[in-house]
Amino acid sequence: MSKKIQVILLEDVSPLGLAGQIVTVAEGYARNFLFLQGKAALATAQAVTVAKEKDNQKKAVVEKQLSELQTRAEALQGTELTVPAKVKDGDEIYGSINATHIAKQLSQQSGHPFKTKDIGLVKPLTTLGSHQITVSLSPEVETTIHINVISEEAPTATDDAQTSQTS
Repeated sequence: MSKKIQVILLEDVSPLGLAGQIVTVAEGYARNFLFLQGKAALATAQAVTVAKEKDNQKKAVVEKQLSELQTRAEALQGTELTVPAKVKDGDEIYGSINATHIAKQLSQQSGHPFKTKDIGLVKPLTTLGSHQITVSLSPEVETTIHINVISEEAPTATDDAQTSQTS
């Protein structure tokens, strides 16, 4: 029968537990694997205190980031993007407006970077009009924006004549 000791996990170890947890393991496993890999430390009072301090610091950073994301989400709430598109028939547009296009335009308008995966677009937009889209800033923070797809103005014959006269 092997001797058991208590260790504090310094990082997540599957299937033992998450970083900061105190677990009981075989002494050989702790000495030959966990300690050598830097995944755990002997659960002394000092090690537990240090681990709790690190955990509190991590939580403070995560809370600050979440607060900043919620502030950004509130600023984005109700944002309206106007996207011009060429019309082919009635309110149907040539091609479509996809998440990449929306992310690029939202990044330009807001001044914050957005990725295609942040845009919750189920299928590309193919019609004129107003559409509501969900934007995910993180798994916990989402907001809704409005996309107005409008008809792109084609140059008229008088515009062409004026342009050729000025040239």
